Amino acid sequence: MHTRMFDEKKPIQPLDRQTISYNFVPDGKSQFEQLFLLSPDGILIARGDGQIEMANPRVCFILGADEPSCLVGKNILHFIPKEMHETALGLTDMVLNNSMQISMAEMEFLTCDQKSVPVEVSLAPFLANQYRGFQIIMRDITERRQSEDYILKANFELNLAYKETLDGWGRALELRDDETEGHTRRVTEATVRLAMIMNASVEEIVHIRRGALLHDIGKIGIPDSILLKPGPLTEEEWAIMKMHPVFAYQLLSPISYLKPALDIPLYHHERWDGSGYPKGLSGKDIPLAARIFAIIDVWDALLSNRPYRKAWPREKVVQYITEQSGIQFDPDIVPVFLKNF
Repeated sequence: MHTRMFDEKKPIQPLDRQTISYNFVPDGKSQFEQLFLLSPDGILIARGDGQIEMANPRVCFILGADEPSCLVGKNILHFIPKEMHETALGLTDMVLNNSMQISMAEMEFLTCDQKSVPVEVSLAPFLANQYRGFQIIMRDITERRQSEDYILKANFELNLAYKETLDGWGRALELRDDETEGHTRRVTEATVRLAMIMNASVEEIVHIRRGALLHDIGKIGIPDSILLKPGPLTEEEWAIMKMHPVFAYQLLSPISYLKPALDIPLYHHERWDGSGYPKGLSGKDIPLAARIFAIIDVWDALLSNRPYRKAWPREKVVQYITEQSGIQFDPDIVPVFLKNF
């Protein structure tokens, strides 16, 4: 017969405690009572209908009761928030009807003055001569929750500091080259958007954003005479300019949390046909983040004025991106970009 916990309509008969047999304590009741009273964890024993039959001193401390008599005789639902009643019923049903033991479930209990306290509970069947019930072993995890909250807050603040630092580096580079003002912010936002459209994971998005922010950080190693030159670069100057992805790698690789973000700074000038730099990678040997960013970077650059040319009309840029599909850019990403941008 299926037993449902906490059936308050069922009459409760007085219990003669002398008839209880603690079938899991081979040496008798006295040994059980010592363990029960001295346990560092709270122990509750309840009938199948939810009436509390026994409570040790630690439970009283956790629930703010002056003594066990403040708890005994009450329904355990009195100490569980209403929104968690169904969860509690489900757990105890499994214990009562399937003889299951449930370890380390976290839930909220209510103290005698109805304040919430987080606890970790274990449930097991409890058999007595006059009733079939369950036992709950509980442990107050308030301090652990506070520690977890502190760690989460510290993690959030650390990640915020990382973000603000990277944003600052991006702005610092733009201050050096005012012709590209706003470029870093625009390409970062657009790259993140395209990566999300392509179903990149949250973790990947974090690294893609960092890589996009720092994509040209290696240019701090390029002399102003080359970086700010208003006309075309000579062959020797181009050789130096093409070193900026390597400079970015040398600058960022010792920073452990930025290692997963290096794909864009190092590889964003690689080309699908293998004619790019610094390593001449081709096809899908180029990391996906760099393939996504390459299209965004060229798109924004061609739409912007530069010292050596004026911004292109949008139609001409679209035509160029389309023509370079399978040559400069990943042919699978180009149609996704054109459809959404």
